[in-house]
Amino acid sequence: MTTTKQIRTNCRARRKQLGLTQAQAAAWCGFTQSIWSRYESGKLANPSLDSIRRVMKALKLNTKQLDIATT
Repeated sequence: MTTTKQIRTNCRARRKQLGLTQAQAAAWCGFTQSIWSRYESGKLANPSLDSIRRVMKALKLNTKQLDIATT
């Protein structure tokens, strides 16, 4: 089972792979850098489904890349 921590780790790794700063990635999602930082650090524990979708779109991720079980 995938944990929230694993998903955050995968998102952070992908952001860095794309060469984006937190501020750049946040801007793609319509977030502030502060919100993005709180998500990556785990201080924003339960992001909304809409927020997760925006992050996935900005980072060009699918559920498999996030290591989310879809069954």
